[in-house]
Amino acid sequence: MSKTLRRCEEGSTIVEFAIVAPVLLMMIAGAVELGYMAMVRSSLEGATIAAARQALTGACPEEREGRMRTFITERLAAYRTATTEPEILIRNYGERMSDVGTMEPFEDENGNGEFDLGEKYDDVNADGEWGDRGTVGDLGGPGDVVYYEANLAISPLFPFLKWVAPGDPFHMHSATVVRNEPVFATHCNGGMA
Repeated sequence: MSKTLRRCEEGSTIVEFAIVAPVLLMMIAGAVELGYMAMVRSSLEGATIAAARQALTGACPEEREGRMRTFITERLAAYRTATTEPEILIRNYGERMSDVGTMEPFEDENGNGEFDLGEKYDDVNADGEWGDRGTVGDLGGPGDVVYYEANLAISPLFPFLKWVAPGDPFHMHSATVVRNEPVFATHCNGGMA
């Protein structure tokens, strides 16, 4: 009887499938998840650029920020795995494109090349603390350089992937820099601003 059992191959396919299937399903789910994340990131980048463009042209100055936030939120509404509304950061750099992303100048008293608490600095944006030169939340006026950043937290489509690739939620980031139109057409007050 033992010789017969050793030669019997019935059911071996099921055993092989049981060993291979979890790995195969994990690979397929991972590929779908990566594709989904790439699609969300691409949509976030497109929405950020389009919203920045919309904010700098043809909008009343007092409506620009609200319109931008609404535009990005609506563009990303299809992705129901978003855990929060998009977080939007806006910085105004005046008319100097070269200031984008630069830090406020400081006196490096201990010579370590880094800003340390207590060192004197030039508060360029008048926010009361050392940091980026840009003025936070200011969409600027005609001709100003404005940096727009959108951040979005996304939960994975397949929750079982969390133990393979920790990081729930995944954080998406997109940024763009634009120069405001030289003249804003403001149809809200009947004139030009």
